[in-house]
Amino acid sequence: SCHADLHYGKRKRPYVTIGKSFRFAGAHFLPTHPRLCKHWHGHEWRMEVQIMKRVDKSTGMVLDFSDLKKAVKSCIVDKLDHNMLNDFLMNPTAENILVWCWERLMFDGLLKGIRKITLWEAEDSWASLDVDGMLSVFRGNIENYVEKEWYEA
Repeated sequence: SCHADLHYGKRKRPYVTIGKSFRFAGAHFLPTHPRLCKHWHGHEWRMEVQIMKRVDKSTGMVLDFSDLKKAVKSCIVDKLDHNMLNDFLMNPTAENILVWCWERLMFDGLLKGIRKITLWEAEDSWASLDVDGMLSVFRGNIENYVEKEWYEA
């Protein structure tokens, strides 16, 4: 251990996961749903975004929480809050909203190291997408995994 202490600056830093929660209000309807959700209704959504990266040697952080807040607010919350989610997705289920959010954060927000996004539609109802689930679309024929409706809206 004393030898490792001499080389601590040369060792790789550990991976650490950080997260932040966000809230937004949004209405939607599910056009293919056979029951009540086919009608317009609203939710007070809660979303948690987790980032996993190595601790930066110079800052001692994975990512500044204010930078995470800025990315999620500009790419997700400012767009969806008090809006009709069907304007962004043809079938805005919690699952499809998760994929949409991941893509916005990754491509528009240039957010690296997304580990997991969880979206609560109600206090006791949630959906979650992690990096393994998202990357699974690239491990085979992409047409077997991706529904076109995510990209047509």
